[in-house]
Amino acid sequence: MKRTTHRRCALVSTAFLLAIVPVPGGATEAEAGGAPAPPAETGVQGRVVPLTPEVREKLDALRREVEQHPDDAVARARYGRLLVATGQVERGMELLVEALGKAPDDPQVRLLYAKGLWKAGDTEKAVDEALRVARSPLASPDQVAEAYFVAGDARIHVKDVEKGEEYLKKALAAKPDHPGALLNLGMLYVKTERPQEGYELIQRAGKAAPDNPRILSTVAMAHEWQGKLDAALETWIRVSELVPGRADVLRRVAQTHFALGHYEDAARYFAEAIEAAPVDGSLHLAYATTLLRLERLDEAEKEARKAADLGVNAEPILGAIAARRGSEPAGPH
Repeated sequence: MKRTTHRRCALVSTAFLLAIVPVPGGATEAEAGGAPAPPAETGVQGRVVPLTPEVREKLDALRREVEQHPDDAVARARYGRLLVATGQVERGMELLVEALGKAPDDPQVRLLYAKGLWKAGDTEKAVDEALRVARSPLASPDQVAEAYFVAGDARIHVKDVEKGEEYLKKALAAKPDHPGALLNLGMLYVKTERPQEGYELIQRAGKAAPDNPRILSTVAMAHEWQGKLDAALETWIRVSELVPGRADVLRRVAQTHFALGHYEDAARYFAEAIEAAPVDGSLHLAYATTLLRLERLDEAEKEARKAADLGVNAEPILGAIAARRGSEPAGPH
């Protein structure tokens, strides 16, 4: 009974902090409740992969490979797929079509073509091409699994839940530890009133991809949904190690510490998150709230005023700080 009460209070604290500290990108960035985006090799339809230094380096390497090996259809398809993912859809699809023309029977080339179509928004054609790969006698078990995964992901995107579930199950039949299929089927079950099955699949996805921060973010959220905040904290800390300096992840570590009553640790992680995103007023407000719990009133007021300067309503926190000061015993006269 005592433990249940603790968990309920912890979850209320989490809800409070989430209310005043909205996570960038919305709830889980659609998949993981506020954390880095969902796993899927295909990515989310319409989501443009940012041109980070690492992505630019990969694009340059693929471009050079295509220039050095113009007849390599797989290299051309990989380059086209990444161009599409980074928003260069027209040029990317040109390369994918060229690659398919060079190797129409290569399952890997057709799978990359299907992924490009899905990313470019041509859902129906993407599903058709993915299913051609899945049913090809030349496809390896991994390619079959990935093809069914793409088809299932696409069908779910257009609200065809029955077909989406069917294809994701076929992906897992071909490769039982396919992380994306495990995760997406788990999320589907959570959303369709089969939560326990969903949680089990999500945790299997985490075990299948222990170094994938996107998948682990969803695992952490699943722990939170179940009220397993200690497990959620452990997972969020692992994510923060995999993607150091990410303000949104540091925020989630801090929030979970706060929900567990670890206010000193929460303050430390909020401070780190602010270093990564100094103009995020909601972080300053959450930090002020935590400092108030620690009775560090001057610091709390300073952070609350920073939040106000950045356009966040800090009046409730400033009022709470003033009230706390008013309740302090008067000093000696």
